[in-house]
Amino acid sequence: MVLGIAERSGRLHLKTIKSASTMNVKPILDSRLCPQNTKVVTDGSLLYRGLIPKEQHQVGVHMQEKFTGHLSNQTVENAFSLFKRGIIGY
Repeated sequence: MVLGIAERSGRLHLKTIKSASTMNVKPILDSRLCPQNTKVVTDGSLLYRGLIPKEQHQVGVHMQEKFTGHLSNQTVENAFSLFKRGIIGY
């Protein structure tokens, strides 16, 4: 499995993990997320509920992003798509 984090500054972090568990994800989030962040956007996984403070956490909903300009997790999804295409070759 690979955990992806995209910074607003444009940097992208991809990290291999053994499984999508709190034990594996928490150290990565702790090292990469700045405590002063006002929003952290994730996919709908319940894993993040205990790892990101509720007032900072926002779940990306693509329909809302498209019509209202909400923050999104689309950057990470696009990076994974490009990465997979690079491996597959088409």
